[in-house]
Amino acid sequence: MNDILEGLFKSFPFSQKKLERIVFGAKDVGIMLSNGNIGVCSTLCHTIEGNYSALEKPNFSNYSHRVVVNAWVNANVNYTHTQLGNNDIYEAVNFGDFENLCMVGYFGSLAERLESKGIKVKAFDLDEYNKPVEPLKNQKEELMLADAVILTATSLSNLTFANLISFIPQNAKVYLLGPSTPLSTMLFNFPNIAGIFGAQFNPFDHAVLDAIEQGGGTRSFLSRMKKVYVLR
Repeated sequence: MNDILEGLFKSFPFSQKKLERIVFGAKDVGIMLSNGNIGVCSTLCHTIEGNYSALEKPNFSNYSHRVVVNAWVNANVNYTHTQLGNNDIYEAVNFGDFENLCMVGYFGSLAERLESKGIKVKAFDLDEYNKPVEPLKNQKEELMLADAVILTATSLSNLTFANLISFIPQNAKVYLLGPSTPLSTMLFNFPNIAGIFGAQFNPFDHAVLDAIEQGGGTRSFLSRMKKVYVLR
């Protein structure tokens, strides 16, 4: 499947009756369902259209629509599992086993933790000038050599996922990471996806959506978020 997000939306189609609240912040979109489940998706600091019409008839070529759909999918699929791991990714995966580790989307605290353990990671980010990352022009070449990749889940909403996955060797291990991650085993249809690391929230935690509405990013709701994951 070329567009995993479109496939996931077909599994969880929009229903007005299921929507409790939706907020459009500077850094995230947050959705709460009528059962209290919450899903979020990063905007990558783009301005997202402030209405839910994107869910009624989404245009999957429209970035704003994709972000809203991603949050909707997460509010649905991230609560369908009976057994989830709940460790940080560096506790769940021994990255010391890999020789060529890449990170696409700069996760600062994780990169620093890996470096402190002597684990080298080549990190790339769309914001290549304001973060301690490698030049983007080297990204394709390094991904083709990688045996493990930590890949930001925002690649699903910004339409870079399929392209990035195509560069990564089939026998490499790819770990999708971030609060924008849909915890769907449909992602395991891609043979090199080894784990998906996302987020859950307590039911009806309006403080999460309040923080998003006020312009906060992940750090603003991190203390209210549970880090959860599924391994292949």
